[in-house]
Formats: sequence, structure tokens, C-alpha cells
Amino acid sequence: MTCGIAHGWVTAFFLTEENLSHGSNAFIDVLVQLLSKVSEICKVQGRRFPVHLAVQADNTTGQTKNQFVAAFIAYIVGKHKVSTAVMNFLMVGHTHEDVDHWFGIITDLLVRKHLWDTPEEFERLLTQELSSFVAARNEVMMVRRLHSIRDFNSWLAPAGVEPYGCWGSRDGIEAPHSFTFKRRTDLRLEEQSQVNTTKAEAIAKIRPHGSDVFCCIKTYMRDRRLQQTPIMIMPKSRQDFIDGSYPTSIQASSLTRARATQLENLAVFYERDLYSRPKTVRALRELARDDQSQIVSPGMASHNIIVATLHTQTNCKILPNNIMARLYLLQNQMYTATKSGVLWCLQ
Repeated sequence: MTCGIAHGWVTAFFLTEENLSHGSNAFIDVLVQLLSKVSEICKVQGRRFPVHLAVQADNTTGQTKNQFVAAFIAYIVGKHKVSTAVMNFLMVGHTHEDVDHWFGIITDLLVRKHLWDTPEEFERLLTQELSSFVAARNEVMMVRRLHSIRDFNSWLAPAGVEPYGCWGSRDGIEAPHSFTFKRRTDLRLEEQSQVNTTKAEAIAKIRPHGSDVFCCIKTYMRDRRLQQTPIMIMPKSRQDFIDGSYPTSIQASSLTRARATQLENLAVFYERDLYSRPKTVRALRELARDDQSQIVSPGMASHNIIVATLHTQTNCKILPNNIMARLYLLQNQMYTATKSGVLWCLQ
């Protein structure tokens, strides 16, 4: 189960079977669906969609701190879906956030007090037990089962953007924890002076464009100085290599034959008269069968945020409506002062 919190907007719970990917594709898919829900709420309530995106996460290279998520974030900045975006990664020992609170509530209200046999029953219990908590936060509650994970990695591949060597410590330089993505036109004067006709641009014969996306790297979120010169992460010309407005393929199942056998054995166990859990048996066998042919290829309806012009634990926060946030670090606690419009996401 993945939880996404868009503060002031929506709290979302995404339920997935174990045969689905839980890597970067899953993270991007959940992020897109959460932002799409915020977009829907904006249209209904007549509110402006936030223009700044901040993704804060644990240092999990398999999910968020990798070249695939960086390429996606760069793409949506370059295509003007958001004005700027920042990826902040939490330090060791400081990785507990709002999402942990929700998983604690779920454990107390559902796991310890209820019995269920199928994902559908768990989904109903989730809505039943948590609706009042979400309503008290003045947010919309969304519970959604993910039957497939869209292949964003393959969709982004034609751009040829694969940042490497920046996710861990290297040559005595500590691993960076903060990555800010900006279009060329939004770079500060100091940053502009550093990137004008860089060696990389000269070698690649890239013609400068206002929508070229650069990444400004800092060691920690609190730092005022960059760790190195801003790097061009996705030129405007590369953005145009990506085919279509959304991915049309899904990622293959990750269920192994050995695991399918274990699930079948578990179904046989619960089939005994001593337990008599027919619904559990049926759900386990459906999972073990892993019938990918029944999964429908995703369509445009579930990709609102990409088409518009303007799946572990995952927590996404969106602060209400307009321009910029200032971050303060006091006694290892992070406070956010905002003048609306900042989108803050945490995994």
C-alpha cells in the first residue's frame, strides 16, 4: 500500500498486488495520479493548480533517487507543467513523516480490529475507518487499487537522459540531498553566468533554448550554495523526442514462478475445513495465476496532469495555491513558510 498526502487537497491510498513493480515506474505512476486528482479538484473548486513541485523522499535509489524519476521531473518542468521542481532526500535518522502517522492509524483501526479476506474488503474497511480522519483535515479521500503500473521509463527513454554518478558519494564529495530543476529562463543571474556555453553544450552542439532544464545540486536542503555548477539535465530538443503525451504500455509482472507456487500452497492451506476461507482462497489463486491478458492498456483519461498544459511508503504533500516556500531547519525539524502554490511531495 502506498499513501499520498496532498495537504489541503487530498489524502490517497493506493493498493497494489505484490506482482506489480514497486520501483521508479510505480513512484512516478502514483505521483501522476495524485497530481491528476489535485487537477480535478482545482477544476471543480475553481482553484489554481500549484506551480511549484517539491518531492521529498528517503534515500531509496530503487524508487525515487534515480535517473528515471529525475528525467520525469525534468520533463514536466521543461513542458511547463510546473514552473520549478525540487527533489529533497531525507538524511539518515530523519526519515519519519506524516505518512508514518497514517500507517500507524491503519494498524490500530484495521489490522488489529478487523478481519478481511480480499483486497476489495480491505478497500471498503479503509474507506469506512479513515473517512472521518481525512474529512477532519478538510481533504478529499481517495482509495484506488492499481491493477497495472505504466512504463514511464520506456516512455522517457527516447530523450536519452540518464543522469549518473550524482546519487551517491564520489571522489570524496558527499552525496547530494537536494536537486532543483529549473528552465534556463528561471536560472538566477549567478547561475546563468555559470552555464553560458558550457563545454558539454559545445560538444553536443546544443542550441540554447529558454525551456532547457537545468539541475542545481546542493549537499543538503539547508545549504545556500550549490555543490557544483548547474547541469543541463534535459535540453528542449530532447524533450521533443518523447513520443505522445502519455505512456501507452504497462510494466511486466514481477511475480516469479516460485512465488506463484507459494501462493497456491497457501491457498491449499486455507482451503482446509479448519479454516474455511473460500474468499481468501479465491483471491490467492487469482494472484498466483497472474493473468496479464486481463489488464487493459492505460488511456488518456488517467493522465490528466501530463496532457494538461499547465506504488513501500509514499507521502506526497501539496501546499495550497501560488508561488514559493521558504524552508527553515530548527533543531532538526523542518518548517515550511509558504505563500501558496508550492507542491510538496514526500516519500
